[in-house]
Amino acid sequence: MASQNYYNVSSSNSKYTGKFAITETNDTGGNYSTINWTFSLYRNDSYNSSYSRQYGNRVVIEIDGSRVLDTDQCGTVTAPNGEANAYVLASGSTRVNHNSDGTKQFSFSAQYTNSQSSSISPLTVSGTHTCNTIPRASSFTLSASSVAVGSNITVQISRASSTFNHRWSITTPNNTTVFLQDGIGTSHTAAVPLSVLAYAAQNNLSSVTLTAHVMTYVGTNTGNVVGYASRTFTATVPAAGLSLGASSVPMGSAVTLTASFSNTALNGENALNYKFSFQFGSKSGQVASISAGGSKSVSFTPALATYAPQIPSATSGKGTVTCQTYCGTRLIGSATKQLTLTLPSGVSYQPTFTESLTPTGRYGNFYLKGRSGITAGFSAASAKYGATIASRKIFINSSEYTNSVSYTFPAAGSYTVTYRVTDSRSYQAEKTLSAITVHDYRAPQLSTFQVRRGDGAANTTLYLTCQGSYFVPASGTYSNTPTLQLSDGSRTFSVPISPDAGGTFSVSDWQLTENEETPSFSEAQAYALTLTLYDSVNGSTPAASLQATLPPESYLLDFCGADGVAIGKASLGSGLEVALPSRFYEGITLGDTAAQGKPLRLVADSQGNSFQLQGSGGALKLQRCNAAGVPASTPLQVSASGSCTLASSQVSGDLKVTGTLTASGSTSASSLTASGKITAGSLAVTGSASASSLSTSGNISASGTISEGGKSLSSKYAAASHSHSYLPLSGGTVTGTLTAKGTIVLANSGKIFGDGQHLYIYPNHENFSNIELGVRDKRWAFMPCTTDGRTGLGTPTYPWRECYLTSGSIYTSDREKKHDIETLPKDQMLAFIMDLKPVSYVLNNNQSGRKHWGLIAQDVEETMEKCQIDSQDFGGFIKAIPEIPESE
Repeated sequence: MASQNYYNVSSSNSKYTGKFAITETNDTGGNYSTINWTFSLYRNDSYNSSYSRQYGNRVVIEIDGSRVLDTDQCGTVTAPNGEANAYVLASGSTRVNHNSDGTKQFSFSAQYTNSQSSSISPLTVSGTHTCNTIPRASSFTLSASSVAVGSNITVQISRASSTFNHRWSITTPNNTTVFLQDGIGTSHTAAVPLSVLAYAAQNNLSSVTLTAHVMTYVGTNTGNVVGYASRTFTATVPAAGLSLGASSVPMGSAVTLTASFSNTALNGENALNYKFSFQFGSKSGQVASISAGGSKSVSFTPALATYAPQIPSATSGKGTVTCQTYCGTRLIGSATKQLTLTLPSGVSYQPTFTESLTPTGRYGNFYLKGRSGITAGFSAASAKYGATIASRKIFINSSEYTNSVSYTFPAAGSYTVTYRVTDSRSYQAEKTLSAITVHDYRAPQLSTFQVRRGDGAANTTLYLTCQGSYFVPASGTYSNTPTLQLSDGSRTFSVPISPDAGGTFSVSDWQLTENEETPSFSEAQAYALTLTLYDSVNGSTPAASLQATLPPESYLLDFCGADGVAIGKASLGSGLEVALPSRFYEGITLGDTAAQGKPLRLVADSQGNSFQLQGSGGALKLQRCNAAGVPASTPLQVSASGSCTLASSQVSGDLKVTGTLTASGSTSASSLTASGKITAGSLAVTGSASASSLSTSGNISASGTISEGGKSLSSKYAAASHSHSYLPLSGGTVTGTLTAKGTIVLANSGKIFGDGQHLYIYPNHENFSNIELGVRDKRWAFMPCTTDGRTGLGTPTYPWRECYLTSGSIYTSDREKKHDIETLPKDQMLAFIMDLKPVSYVLNNNQSGRKHWGLIAQDVEETMEKCQIDSQDFGGFIKAIPEIPESE
């Protein structure tokens, strides 16, 4: 209820004031107000007045465009003094309807006229009255702007009147009502209906914009609507969770996959569909699906043949099951669970293999100690269900071998051969072959062998004595029979033997016969004889042999024909033969004037011993002379069909060679002169040496002067420039010591020379590429000869493999050694540093396999490009060492 007073003085007499009082009563449900009004009159001074005319006093009242009173029946009019004593001319009430929004403003007019007195009338009070606004539709808020379908949402209503009730409804974008609730006062909580999912699935939506409506009505009459309010919110389509019937199953067994919601109300929805996939190792793919409206569970059986190969080195492994929720064709979300797969029991996982075994060195079908063996290996091996073969092993008794073996039986006895294959899961397959019996065997032996000639007239007959043994196998095994043969190099004779039961035999002074005839061994000739022992096991291969010599018949002096004479042996004719130590106290002259050219032959004896030419002092002279002892002009030649070698000779006097001297060993002499060529392995002369040319694979040294071709060479040193074969300029080998006082000049102007404590190596461009080993700055160092830092250690193509240092590498940070120093841009450097990708790595050629930490050059280059850093301006990254022009 509200009251309002309106005033106006008389236009005729200002002492009279009219008052129009309005009191309104609002009807909220009806959306109208009842206006109670009063029109009164009073004087505004200290006097009262009264007019006793019943007629002629007229009052007209108009409210909201309607005349609600028009009367002249006012009776006696009294005009008391003061507002409190105002005289009521008229009063009444009327109804004013409010606008639909509850507002109302209306105009009014109240007029009093007195036909008998102009001092009072006309008196008019008019104006505009604004009514209280009557509340209409209630306002509301929602508990969330986004909520999953099936989850609760609360409407909170601010109602204007306790008589108001409300209808709450929710509609989809196609104006389909999915929820409606009447009789709500101030709040209500409800779940977003599952029927929203059908709309979302039909339109392939992951969320739906819903509209919440609140209709306000009075009391319980839903037809008495006073207003409406609306607000939108988002209903999201939830993705299902995933549950597994078991967290671990054997391959080949089924596991239940269930799409479920934590909100149990959603577990009955039928608008969504689901796809299940499984990733195990590198194997990944869909394994099941559920159509909209179908069951929320499926059965999945991981096949052994499919998933076992993903764990080739294990018997179990973890995989990931994924459940994808689709609304129509739109993917809403996914959920995952770990599922452990194990290899099922009752299945054979043993690898399979095929072995190979080849006997070697058997005698018949018998294996013999030290002679027989086997070659064993695997011709095939494979593992099951994705496993790989980890090892192949062969066991021969207690000895273990990998993959294959060639084995000789070291002793007699029983040998068991076992093959074992292990796969990457540690499953094994093993096979043991039948035991192999190895029989004892020893090679035959000859312990003694002697021969002699017969006595007297039988001196051309040979008598043989020997002893030996052979192996006699145990009864019932293999057979072994020894045979014995004698050979003089051109003839072969069988020697009968009679071994005893223990396998030994001996022949004592047996006379050699052949086909019942006695072979002849000349009394004047020595015979080198070989006795060879065979047995059945070795066949035609000799098992043992010994040598002996049958000497010629001994004579002090023997003649043969007209031109043969022998001393200490039988004469074979044609010449002098000496079989006794000989000494000559005079010179030996060969040939005469009529028989020049007869050679002096030095022949090794039958035992292979070499002859020695010895003298107690003086010189040994080898030269050609005439019959009178005068040296001939033609040189003496030393020739041999093979090679002529002085292996290790020492001459205490002078050694002079008119022809060519070749020394392959270590030869020394006090002085050496050769008019021809000297070729030596190692030749040392305590005096001087001269030759027309020199050639050596070792050293030629002399305490005196070495002369070659008439040119004197400094003692112990080679010439500074020459082209002789003993120090080749291209190819060849110098195996001894090379000593040079000056500079050694190499091909293409390279040089090597020493100076005090320094060794210099100069390539072509000496001004910047020289290398020095020596003492600098009071320390030993290997360094470039220049100080401008142009010489590198290794190149990008030819790097050093490793560098071992007792102290760290040095690169100066001295400001005095640098110029053009500028502070780098902070933002650019920060971006460069933050973009670098530190990694760990193992070098390809690193035999240790150690892990390193650092940066990858290609990553650094990519970061430099991003940060606009030129590789030529950044010494921390070098793609290649720039070439230095030759002109520098």
